[in-house]
Amino acid sequence: MKLQNEFKNVVEMTRRFVEKHGEDKVRAYMEEVKKSGDYKNYEVRIANDIVKYDVIGCDTVFEWYEKYGCNDDHITTLCIKVMKELKLL
Repeated sequence: MKLQNEFKNVVEMTRRFVEKHGEDKVRAYMEEVKKSGDYKNYEVRIANDIVKYDVIGCDTVFEWYEKYGCNDDHITTLCIKVMKELKLL
């Protein structure tokens, strides 16, 4: 995984995000998305919504593009792995 160096940090950031907002609220959001059907791939949508946009943020994503030479697929892979590590996906 191209962003392996960031994995542990993003897991911890996401864990704190879930604790702050409440796992029940995070899971409720996930259920709303699932019911809406407004996605091509549920895991990609949820991982990007929560980890990429809420936890990591656009500024960091742009830094990673330059620092690691990564693209959106690499970031999505990281986000999905983080959500699975936290047993949210």
